[in-house]
Order: sequence, then C-alpha cells, then structure tokens
Amino acid sequence: MPTWTTTFACVVVSVVLLGCGSSDLSSTNSDPLAKLRQEERSAVEQLLTGAGLTAKQLRPVGRLGIEKNAQSIVVENGHVKALRISDSPLASMRAVAALPELEMLWLTNTKISEIDGLEAARKLTVLVLSRNQIRTVDRLAGATLLETLSLNGYFKQSARVA
Repeated sequence: MPTWTTTFACVVVSVVLLGCGSSDLSSTNSDPLAKLRQEERSAVEQLLTGAGLTAKQLRPVGRLGIEKNAQSIVVENGHVKALRISDSPLASMRAVAALPELEMLWLTNTKISEIDGLEAARKLTVLVLSRNQIRTVDRLAGATLLETLSLNGYFKQSARVA
C-alpha cells in the first residue's frame, strides 16, 4: 500500500519529468512566447511561420518534455533554451541564429536540406535533424559544445561532414 511519502515522491518525479515545475511555464497557453526577449520572439515566430505553425501550437515544456512534444519550447530567463518543431515543412532554419542561449534544437521531418544559422550556436549541446534532406554538415563550427548530433533517415548519399 503506497504511503503519503511514496505518493508525494511520485508527484514530485512527475512534475520534474514533465517540466511542470519550471517557473517560465506559467505563461499563458495563448502565448507561450510571452516571456521571450523581443529578438528571440521574432526569431521563433519566423521559424513557426516558415513551418506553417502559430505560437499557440507551441507547447511550453520543461527540459525533459522537449523529447515528447512535437511542437515545443523551453524558455528560461527570457531566452529560448530548447526548441522542437517536427513534422512541418520548414523552408529555412536561419532564424535560429537569433537564439544565443539555445542548448537543444529538434527539427525533425521538416524537409530542410541545409544546416544554417548555427555559426554562433556556442551553447548548443543537442541537435536533432532526423528525417530531413540534409546534404552537408559544414556549418557547425560555432557549436563547440555539441554532444549529440542526430541525422537519422533521409541523409543524402552525397552528404559530407566538414
């Protein structure tokens, strides 16, 4: 039989895993970009527009929630820390250049063919570009902290890593 302590521990674990405890998740569901600095807000809006999405379709989550939510964002202290846009055609990822605090970026199945905007991605540790049409991986020089790079599926045969 579960005790009060066990139940409390399970709730705490659930809150942490789902990111419900993050102070920046309190932004209204109608505008998950409300706490962003203007230049970062504009960049995210540009990416969303390019993917045929709106800010209302972006779900604010905690860091661990980014993997489980196809259209999601992690905002901390006015900055985008993680962004995920999946299953929506995206013409360009260039606007990512205006997200200086970005640590995790997931652009899966977005039909992008070129990595762009990461030249100054000094804090990027996770880059997931699976199921895209990437031809070359030569614009990652700025991502010096990159630990995870996923290009699974649809990586062009002629792709080169520089």
